[in-house]
Amino acid sequence: IDADRALCWTSTPILRKEDEPPRLMWSSLGIQSPPDITKSLAHLSTLSRSRGDYESAFQSVESYGIGVLMTFDQLYTRLTETWSKLSPRVQAALPTMSIVPVLTSEDDGNWNNFMLLSPTSRRV
Repeated sequence: IDADRALCWTSTPILRKEDEPPRLMWSSLGIQSPPDITKSLAHLSTLSRSRGDYESAFQSVESYGIGVLMTFDQLYTRLTETWSKLSPRVQAALPTMSIVPVLTSEDDGNWNNFMLLSPTSRRV
């Protein structure tokens, strides 16, 4: 659904707000909010592998008011909520992924120029 767009736009189709069915019908249509953590993990993996082409990754959601900070804030919140349910393999892999946004040039606080680093990166 539209409210979960920041959690999974690269890994699952998103219904526009005006196309969302009544909440009563969600379970029969397979709609889940928040989305299953596997969809958010796939989304995080896709963003991590973007290799600097973040502009095109975020361009598709800018019109919805979703930016870098909102995306990663919602993803980190979702990971925190579900951490104990993640497999040890996934828990071990996450610190090696490039999932921490870092500004590369300050442009009045805009997040137009950033890169993703892994939490264990030694780069400063």
